[in-house]
Amino acid sequence: MIAQRDSDLVSLFTSSVVWLVNTAPNANMEFVRVYWIEVEGQMLWAKSDFFMAMHPRKRAALGLHSGKGSQTDPIRLGINFNVAQIKAFIEVFGKLQVSRQQSSQTLSLSKVLLSGRIARALHMEHFVMWLRDGFCMHGAHTAGENSNFVATVYRENALIYPMDFWCQLMIVNGVLPPIKALLFAKKRYIPEILGAAAYRILCIGGPKHEKLNAEDRMYISSVLSKHIRCGYHSLQTTWAILGRNVSMLIAPETDELSKHDHETCVGFWEYAWDELDQACDFPPYALVERYREFESKLDKSVFADECCRDCWKRGVSAISARRSSLVRSLHHHFDF
Repeated sequence: MIAQRDSDLVSLFTSSVVWLVNTAPNANMEFVRVYWIEVEGQMLWAKSDFFMAMHPRKRAALGLHSGKGSQTDPIRLGINFNVAQIKAFIEVFGKLQVSRQQSSQTLSLSKVLLSGRIARALHMEHFVMWLRDGFCMHGAHTAGENSNFVATVYRENALIYPMDFWCQLMIVNGVLPPIKALLFAKKRYIPEILGAAAYRILCIGGPKHEKLNAEDRMYISSVLSKHIRCGYHSLQTTWAILGRNVSMLIAPETDELSKHDHETCVGFWEYAWDELDQACDFPPYALVERYREFESKLDKSVFADECCRDCWKRGVSAISARRSSLVRSLHHHFDF
């Protein structure tokens, strides 16, 4: 009977509480490997070495046991779902219509997959972790070269992130160490990761780290000054969090910053915030708090260029009037 099948799948799914998230294209990228564990309904994370340092018996008591995975597949802990089970789960919950009278557990699970189109379109192969009160999936797209993506469903909004955007989100929210992320991106020059890491470093007070040598400190300072000025990469990172396409925003090139005029920069800020205001149907992940962080950092020494600092201030002034309407829009969709 379909009801019994639903119940069995719910039991199967909820019995797995711990997953290892490996969003790295290279298995040696330790900074993008973290565990998520559910404790009394709350999702907590820790670096892999924290759990690996546990005594095996203690790990077993927590329900942890190593799954098998290749360098490109996520290593799964707890119950290892096979593809047939996952497809069955998608099929059932993709068609399930949920009423408010049903249990909160069932409601929460049903919001995961409001329809099966995500999995069918992307040929989803793996479920990986809960993400707050939403759900995150990692899988491989069978068509095309760009196969790495992360799909999330957050409060009835289905979002699909390219892997580099997902890494940005994790860096900006403090899950991935920004110093390591930035130095990794330095070797391969990944602009999105550079911008996200530089922004996070700025938010936590600048490039102060006892393990950094003078060359790395100088490099990080350079990235902060070049990628954060005029707020371009801050906004780019915010766009990543919102799941928006950043490429539609045209920002001044680094070597042309000294030649840009105030009206152009202020106009850019106004346009970007106006677009942001229209994008409140995407999960902003504490967007208002991020905006306040932007404001609080205006007088930091990183904005050494008087022109850019003044431009930043004018930009913030120009968009401040939009904050109240944004907050009202966000309150309509999210609980702060």
